[in-house]
Amino acid sequence: MKLFIQLTTQLMIVLSGLLLMACQQDSNPTTTEATCMKLSAQQAGTQIVEIYRKAMDETNRLTKNQAKPESIEAEFNALLKTWQTELLLIGQHVMVMTGAEQQQIQSAINKEHVAMQYNETAKKRFEDFSKNTFPYHKTSPELYQKLKGINIITQFAFFDLLKKQNKDAEEKWGEWMVPYVCE
Repeated sequence: MKLFIQLTTQLMIVLSGLLLMACQQDSNPTTTEATCMKLSAQQAGTQIVEIYRKAMDETNRLTKNQAKPESIEAEFNALLKTWQTELLLIGQHVMVMTGAEQQQIQSAINKEHVAMQYNETAKKRFEDFSKNTFPYHKTSPELYQKLKGINIITQFAFFDLLKKQNKDAEEKWGEWMVPYVCE
């Protein structure tokens, strides 16, 4: 099962990279705009929130029975890399958006955070996340730091914030932290 998940995760990363390359290469210069898949602020915001929810749900699935850290760490790390990559790809679009468009995206994320107080589904998702991940702070502090980082994973779509929060961001993800270009 773990091998299947790892292979699936690796396939998703490869497909994301191929999609990016396909979007950035245009064999017919007269149809660049038609073939280029630039995200709107609304699309970017929706996708970021969907990835955030998926990350929370999958983290809850892995941690709900307080599995031993070594039994979930490899799968979690693979999923984390996938979510980060997906958000970095969206971040390439965000990077070239106007301040107003970036605010629209941030508004979608803020709406999700506010929903954690009032929407029962979102509230339960976050309560379960907190309850399920906290015990790992004693049994596996390093894994716990990664697990709790899911709560702020949306920063991967905002490169300025990512650089502020992670001093080694350029070293780790610099190749991804470039503007999206339709050529």
